[in-house]
Amino acid sequence: TGNIANVYMWGGGGGGGGNSHYNGGGGGGGYAEYQIPLSTLGSTVSVTVGSGGGINQNGGTSSFGGSSYQAGGGNAGHNGTNYETHGYGGNGGSPLGTGQGASRGYYGSYSTDDGTQEYYNTGASSGKDGHSGGGGGSGAGNGVSGGGSGYMAGGGGGARRYNTTSAGGSSVGGGAGGPAGVGGYIPAGGGGARMGGARGLVRVVVV
Repeated sequence: TGNIANVYMWGGGGGGGGNSHYNGGGGGGGYAEYQIPLSTLGSTVSVTVGSGGGINQNGGTSSFGGSSYQAGGGNAGHNGTNYETHGYGGNGGSPLGTGQGASRGYYGSYSTDDGTQEYYNTGASSGKDGHSGGGGGSGAGNGVSGGGSGYMAGGGGGARRYNTTSAGGSSVGGGAGGPAGVGGYIPAGGGGARMGGARGLVRVVVV
């Protein structure tokens, strides 16, 4: 018995990119918390725990009582065979939805004086607001970068570029992202390259 349902939830971590030379890390699942008066809830409430994304798949959304209360999953990492533009990471999740958290590791480019296009790797962002999952690391753009960290949300997974790999991002209250070749850690950690993300979690405390 009580008056308020305190709901804490994590979305599923995105899966790492797989089956190619260049593999990005999955984004970490988002984190959300809600204080819901019991008087607004029915006698039964549906609860969905977001699944961890498989290889090349987004993480699932966790929800309590429908879409009004949710934590989105992380996006999957990318994979491919183009050594300049393939293998970037997935965005982290947030309460706003799947892939709405911290930005993925990606790539950039510029033109030299002779007109040659040069590519470079850009690192993933961390979820500094506490609710956004860390972005997945990137193996694109002639480099490799690690997964971004979360705080309460999940960390992003590490990337792979041929035989060069990177670490996953850390998290204080959620699961860390897996390094390349290792799955994400429960709850909400993004999968490292060629591995799946971790499942989410829903915890309810009535006070």
